[in-house]
Amino acid sequence: MKLRTVFAAAAVIAILFGLGLLLIPQQLSDVYGVELSVGGIYFARLVAAAFLGIGVLSWQVRGAGPSTERQAILLGFFITQTLAVIIGLISQLQAESNALGWSTVIINAFFASAFGYYRFMDS
Repeated sequence: MKLRTVFAAAAVIAILFGLGLLLIPQQLSDVYGVELSVGGIYFARLVAAAFLGIGVLSWQVRGAGPSTERQAILLGFFITQTLAVIIGLISQLQAESNALGWSTVIINAFFASAFGYYRFMDS
C-alpha cells in the first residue's frame, strides 16, 4: 500500500472518530459497551479535538514528498498508534469494553505497522 493511501485512510478514520466523539460521545461509547460520566464526555471531546487535528494533518501530508518534516510526522503517528494499541490491549484484556474494542486494536495495529514501516524501513 502506498504511503499516500495510508495517510488518506488514517485521515478518514481519525476524522470520523473525531466527529463521533465530538458530536455523540455517549452514543459512540455505547457501541463499545462503555458508559461515560459527565467528566468522561468532556475527555471524549478533548480526544475528539486531537483526532480531528490528526485527521487534518494526515490528509494534508498525504501528497508530501520525502522530507525531514514527513519523517517527523511519521514518527509521531507511529508513536500515537503504538500507544493506542497498548492501551487498547490493556482495556480488552481487562474486559473494559465489548468485543468491538478489538476492532480498534486491529485498526491501530495496522496503522502503527504502516507508519513504522514507512518511518524506519522504507528509505
